Amino acid sequence: FGAALRANRVSGEIQRLFAENPSAAPHQVLSSLNRYVRLTMARDAVFATAVCLRIDTRANTLEYANGGHPPSFLRSADARITRLEPDTYLLGVVDCDDYCPVCQTFPFHPGDALLAYTDGATEARDLAGEMITIDGLLQRLTELPAPPHRWPQALLHQVTTHRRAPAMDDTLLAAIYRV
Repeated sequence: FGAALRANRVSGEIQRLFAENPSAAPHQVLSSLNRYVRLTMARDAVFATAVCLRIDTRANTLEYANGGHPPSFLRSADARITRLEPDTYLLGVVDCDDYCPVCQTFPFHPGDALLAYTDGATEARDLAGEMITIDGLLQRLTELPAPPHRWPQALLHQVTTHRRAPAMDDTLLAAIYRV
C-alpha cells in the first residue's frame, strides 16, 4: 500500500510539473522529480527510478532521459535494437546540484517502438532461482514479431511462466510505438 501511495504522490508531482511547463525536456522533468523525491521521501530512505521521454512525430525523434531505471529498448522498424541505459542516479539519492541527467535524442520513425519495464520483469526467478535478467528480456524481445502493441502482454506471459510463483515485485511492461 505504501508504494502505491508514493507512486501516486510522484504522479501528482508530474502533473504539476507539466501544468507549469508543458514543454519541459525529459532531463528537466527528471531534475524536478529528483528535487521532489529528495525533499519529501529521501529522509525516509525512499527513492524512485524514472524514464522520461518526449516524442516529436514531425521531427521523427525521441528525446530520452533515464534516472536509475532499468534500460529501455528502442527497436527500429527493421528490428535493430538499441539499449537505452540510465545516465544518472535514482531519484532522491543525491542533492539537486549533483543530479545531472542527460537528454539523449534518437530517431523514432513510423514502425519504431520503445519498450520500458520495471525490474520485476527482469528479476523474476524460476524454481531454481534463476532470474530472467535484462539480457534475457532483450533476447525475448528480439524473438517477438510485430505488432508492438502486443509485446507487453506477450512478455508478461513469458515472465509469469518463468516465475511459476507469486510475484515478489511489481512487474510492468509498456510499449510505445509509431504506426
